[in-house]
Amino acid sequence: MKKAVLTALMLVFTATSAYGGSAATPGNAPHHITRALGGNSCQWYSDEPSSVTLWEELCVIQNPASGHAPDQQSWQRAKHTGNIALSPYSLHNNSARGVAEYDIPLVVNKRVLYYLRHFQSKKGRKFFSRWLARSPRYLPMTVEILREEGLPEDLAFIAMIESGFNPRAYSSARAVGVWQFMPRTGRHFGLDSNWWVDERRDPEKATRAAAKYLKILYSRFNSWELAAAGYNAGEGRIAKALKRYRTDDYWELVKHKRSLKLETRDYVPKLMAAMMIAKNPENYGFTDIDYEEPVYYDKASVNQPTDLRVIARAAGTTAKELRRLNPELKRWFTPPASSNSPYEIRLPEGSAATYASNMVKVPKRERLEFHRHRIRRGESLWDIARGYRTGIKPIMELNNIKNARRIRAGKTIMIPVRAGTVVAKNYRRYRRTKKHIKDQKGTYTIKSGDTLWDISRAFGVGIKDLKRWNKLPRSGRIRAGERLYIKEARLNPSTSGRSK
Repeated sequence: MKKAVLTALMLVFTATSAYGGSAATPGNAPHHITRALGGNSCQWYSDEPSSVTLWEELCVIQNPASGHAPDQQSWQRAKHTGNIALSPYSLHNNSARGVAEYDIPLVVNKRVLYYLRHFQSKKGRKFFSRWLARSPRYLPMTVEILREEGLPEDLAFIAMIESGFNPRAYSSARAVGVWQFMPRTGRHFGLDSNWWVDERRDPEKATRAAAKYLKILYSRFNSWELAAAGYNAGEGRIAKALKRYRTDDYWELVKHKRSLKLETRDYVPKLMAAMMIAKNPENYGFTDIDYEEPVYYDKASVNQPTDLRVIARAAGTTAKELRRLNPELKRWFTPPASSNSPYEIRLPEGSAATYASNMVKVPKRERLEFHRHRIRRGESLWDIARGYRTGIKPIMELNNIKNARRIRAGKTIMIPVRAGTVVAKNYRRYRRTKKHIKDQKGTYTIKSGDTLWDISRAFGVGIKDLKRWNKLPRSGRIRAGERLYIKEARLNPSTSGRSK
């Protein structure tokens, strides 16, 4: 199975155009280096003595069977920059050797060598092995979308170094998903993020958004290296740095340590190293990878919020599998249909017909449990959401409430609750706490089930104040029967909540 998946991955990157001729040497009496490794020879050519060490380093790091050779067209540039520009042998030779080609310029320099070593170190190997194992799930889909958009397929490896192809990846900077979109950038490229879903975690939609962004970056900088750097740091920072250092070349720019942050200066070298290993993992010692299977699925339209367990039963699968196929879902049910179209859920491949025939038999009232709630006088939407342990936004969306502060007493609204959840008892306890509090004059006797948070809301005071006035522990732990001193009670609990 490992071999089959690895072979399939290599076929994804079958070259679409041939490189002319075999590996030719640069002119003018080149310096020829031959280093024997395991019976094979690692042959590189250099007409600049300072490059010899770099060539030999690469020979040691990379198995010579990978078949790289110098690219004459980039040779002169490499001499001046200290970078080695490589291209594979001809398509015929590559096919015979089983070697993948590159469709963005491949450059090897000291920083690329650093990451080649890092990914093979004990710590780096742990992460890169996980990235390789996960890559078959989304790499074929990613490459197909990039191909449809007319972009280099090797840009797929940006997703590898961003998230390791993990749709649930979350950074401290609030970047999310396979392509690590920030909230603002995601919205700009059409990725919704709300109480129901976070489309930055949708591998397909996020890849299409990333393709659009990379197109814009390339059209501005006319360089895939700069486009990749712009994806990491933002196009504004890259444009400012290029202007300041008067260059339009990424490799020239990153020679200046103050031009960009180290993360961005190392972003492209990291990408190059990831490309080289991912296309020939066995050449770098990654021979024991347990590759995951590619994701194939059907799609079905869901017109109303529906419990995932109901959908799973209809499709003959599990709710856990549906969550795995639909990582953008943040809840245990699907979102309401938007004004444009219903929500499309991914189902296991081949299950769409079964789902459709079974789902029509499920009554609408059983697709998601709702609790009917009649709004009482003085009750706020915040109180209701708190009582049912849900959010304000889903209540507003399901009941078409435009302003959370404008709800009418006596109106009945629907509260979404997960099937089997006991909420009536919870809400009665919440109301009972408020009733006990209502007539208190400066002190309150704690009842069973009360929380410090409920009491603070009911009296309209802060939790910190309650802790300070009563010398409570930092944990805020309270016991039934104890009396709390309320220094500045504001006895209008039902209107003290704020809706956000």
